[in-house]
Amino acid sequence: MDGLSAAVTILEIIKTGISTAIALQQYGVSVKNAEKSLQKLTDEINMINNIANLAEEFVRKLDKKTAPADFCRCWIAEKSPAMGYKKTLDELMKTLSHNHGRSAGMGILGRLKWPLIEPQIKGAIESFERYIPYLQLSLEWINTDTLGQISNQAAQHHGILAKLETFFDGKLAGAANASMQSEQQREDSKCRDELKGWMDAVDAPSNTRVLSVKDKRIRAGGCLTSISIPIGTRLRNAFLWVHGKPGAGKSVLISAVIERLSETASNGGVLAYFYCDFRTERSTHAFEVIRSLLTQLLRQSRKDWLPSFNDLVVRKSNGSPPPADLEMLYKLLLRAIRLHANDRPVFVIDALDESKDYVKLVELFERLHKEGDCRLFATSRPLPNAPKAFRGLPTIDLHEMHAETLCDMQLHVEKEVAKHDKLMPFRDKIVPSLLEKADGMFRWVQLQLDRLTCCHTQGDIRTVLDTLPRGLYETYDRILTEVNKKEFDGRILKSALLWLVDSLSELGGDKFLSSEGVLDVCGSLVSYDTKAGVVSLSHFSVKEYLLDEHLRRGDFGQYHLSSSIANSHLAKLCLDYLRMTS
Repeated sequence: MDGLSAAVTILEIIKTGISTAIALQQYGVSVKNAEKSLQKLTDEINMINNIANLAEEFVRKLDKKTAPADFCRCWIAEKSPAMGYKKTLDELMKTLSHNHGRSAGMGILGRLKWPLIEPQIKGAIESFERYIPYLQLSLEWINTDTLGQISNQAAQHHGILAKLETFFDGKLAGAANASMQSEQQREDSKCRDELKGWMDAVDAPSNTRVLSVKDKRIRAGGCLTSISIPIGTRLRNAFLWVHGKPGAGKSVLISAVIERLSETASNGGVLAYFYCDFRTERSTHAFEVIRSLLTQLLRQSRKDWLPSFNDLVVRKSNGSPPPADLEMLYKLLLRAIRLHANDRPVFVIDALDESKDYVKLVELFERLHKEGDCRLFATSRPLPNAPKAFRGLPTIDLHEMHAETLCDMQLHVEKEVAKHDKLMPFRDKIVPSLLEKADGMFRWVQLQLDRLTCCHTQGDIRTVLDTLPRGLYETYDRILTEVNKKEFDGRILKSALLWLVDSLSELGGDKFLSSEGVLDVCGSLVSYDTKAGVVSLSHFSVKEYLLDEHLRRGDFGQYHLSSSIANSHLAKLCLDYLRMTS
């Protein structure tokens, strides 16, 4: 290309810059709070136009034979910084013209559109800031008076030529493409983030709240060493199912295992986990479990997974909800597993029995063990359908680990007794008494420790140890017996349990605890997470106890609940409240 042609092209760039600067000035006068952004953009345009003026004057003197091709290409090439600059200006002018119109004034609608235009203004500023260094590089040619001097001083200007050749052949030539790629990467990253948000998966890490404060003490006290070490060793297998009776400490155990696996995952492994939790309705559905595991794998992928999940992108763009069909989610999960082919992801699922459709989950995990290159670790109570589905696969029955359980339980009891001076004289009786009747249930042990710590005299401590209840239900009977001894506590407890037994999620503690002494009345039947500010039933066995026919037929029938009773009562309360407020 000769100098004249190059000059004409550069003049077009200058003309576009001037027109845009004028339009920006008019727009800034009319739109409140726009001056700062527009002034910065105008300064960028003026700076580039000054460079362009010098470049135009320089190339106009050149003829076809002597025109430095690299210099012209810096300004004229299709994907050069100068052409990128002009394209951005054209798009900006189109937007300004559309919103500003021909009049010098600005209507109210145009002013209201400023928040929509401002991001484009800022994007243009970022683009220009990338172009300016490369365009300034061309000025090094212009510092020489004549082309002849450039020829005579070729050695002197070899470095400049090398820079420009590098621009087109290597680093600088790829700057425009790199800019486009960077923009595409930002768009892809935004698309991935939006897609993960659209999936609306239950946030597994927050589900560690399923552990009560007392459960967390057991874990933090290192009282699970005897059980967790052999289980951690067995996790090298492709599948492991751990089952045990209610209150055996399965959730506490799995939390300790997840903690250890997380340390491995931080060094390159892949871990996804989920707590099925009766306290939160969403976490009891099978599709929520699979969708959460899928989302966790996508978050941890070091590959660009967007092309592999284009069907989800299309689904989202069509305004459809995230998938809830189990078969579709299962296939998507298999696809996500392949993203981590070298890491062999570990899936950990706690309390399968607290899922309303656990049978479907068991069937899916049986298939996943055969079809997915991953490792599965699940815990639950004994399930009617699980032994058949998991036949021949590694399982651990916590009841069979009686010696290891007793060892960990003893460590926990001794640590808790040591915290209370009034219990220390009875240490040698407390420890063996609790271990003898615990029947492998950490939950039962903790409830008896709660009773002991509430004792005021040594006689009370002896009475508690001599009348230890059998099992969890009898322990809950004892709690209700104490409640009934006080005139008004029974009414407070019944009202609290009605709110908690069938709630769709944990209740905000600020409203629930507005009645003074509610937590003291409910005792070990409920738990209050001070950090999260939520109240819930303390254990799945409490909900089962309240719904069980045993309670209705016994001495505490007034506390027996059902979903229909609870929902009817709460509906009536809500209607009464609405009538009061209206």
